[in-house]
Amino acid sequence: DRSTAEATAVVLVAPDTGIGFRGWSRDAKSVHLLRWSTGGNQLALVERDLTSGVEREIFRGEGVYTLDPVLSPDGKKVYYRSVISGGSKPPFDEVALVERDLAAGTDRELIRAALPRGLSLSPDGRFIAYSSNESGDFNIYVRRFPEGDAKTRVSTEGGIGPQWSRDGTELFFQPPDGKKLIAVSVRK
Repeated sequence: DRSTAEATAVVLVAPDTGIGFRGWSRDAKSVHLLRWSTGGNQLALVERDLTSGVEREIFRGEGVYTLDPVLSPDGKKVYYRSVISGGSKPPFDEVALVERDLAAGTDRELIRAALPRGLSLSPDGRFIAYSSNESGDFNIYVRRFPEGDAKTRVSTEGGIGPQWSRDGTELFFQPPDGKKLIAVSVRK
């Protein structure tokens, strides 16, 4: 029963070192963080070694239209949201999910949808979870990946900020009010 579990908080990364936690490295010796570039107009995905504190930039977006970058399980690709239309501030009309091959430096559009946000790639790289308002309210959806077909809604009363468990058997998210953390079992 998770409601009675006790926990001890340990600060792994000081609050001023990044603007958002994006996940753990495969060996759990470093974390992936989002950080604004020096000029403040480009979002970067960085890896911070938890022992040495050394950071390595993995990906840098191009302007304010690159959002939510996530690293593939094998570390060879980054997936991010790219604004297609709707101006420079939310609400955006249309957003694409884009794959960047880090070695080649090339981009490929995978999915175009009404405002997907909060991307989270499953540990095996076969599924992507995201929040979208395509039903009128923000809910959590899971799609096979990279095919993009077989979309399934997993939230019943709205949801934001999906994150996969380390083994990929559960998906965690918050309701829109952010007052609790919900876990759902995932059958693949």
